[in-house]
Amino acid sequence: MVDTIWLVYLGVSPFILAIIIVWHLGGAQEAYYRIARIPYFAMTVFGPDGSESFALLRYELIQRRSPPSFSYHGKMREIDDTNHAYHHGRPKWFFNYDDFHALPILHWNEKKRIDPSHLDAAWNDKFLEELARLGQKVPPLVTLLIVILVVSLIASMIGIASIYYSHDAYCALKPVNC
Repeated sequence: MVDTIWLVYLGVSPFILAIIIVWHLGGAQEAYYRIARIPYFAMTVFGPDGSESFALLRYELIQRRSPPSFSYHGKMREIDDTNHAYHHGRPKWFFNYDDFHALPILHWNEKKRIDPSHLDAAWNDKFLEELARLGQKVPPLVTLLIVILVVSLIASMIGIASIYYSHDAYCALKPVNC
């Protein structure tokens, strides 16, 4: 029985290894492009409903005219080298659904580098967090906890006062026991 399990394991392991390699290369299409050394680029299109679609395309689709562009699903898109990001080392452009021009991407270069202390200060700033919560209703659990706290505080004060006055009343009635 153990021999059968090992034979099944050894028979399946090359396929599992191939699946893992393809997964690490970015999926079936990207693995094919990388292994076959086909030049490609990536693009993400943001739809009118806010969804996004991702596609890998060959460089052959780019028409070398002014401006360089390509057609994909009946829409023309412009290739702008100043507004590209990277996807696994290859250029990637972002487009709105009906827009010819690529969306601008923030580039980190030496001339316009943002001071990290500004980012840290903005990240740790509670003002924006509180501003985002402005106008929101307080959760009912918090209100319930506050009501329970107030009622228990009033009950404990009444209990302490009743213990004090009951001791005084008992001592007034039976001074021998006090």
